[in-house]
Amino acid sequence: MILKERLTYIKNNIEEDIKIYNLKIEGFQRDIERAVDYINSYKNELQKVQLELREINKLLGEENADWFN
Repeated sequence: MILKERLTYIKNNIEEDIKIYNLKIEGFQRDIERAVDYINSYKNELQKVQLELREINKLLGEENADWFN
């Protein structure tokens, strides 16, 4: 009887640990998703800047625009 109670106790602890680790994993996944969104946001901003620089290059002319590249 004591062995069965001990095994049940261990099983319950393992199940609780699994729940905690799953919650941590979900938190990490959300953090990663936020980081990817943040990176994509900066990527979009950089693409806008690149387009603006191309326009500036066109206005300056090819021989004067080398310093932007």
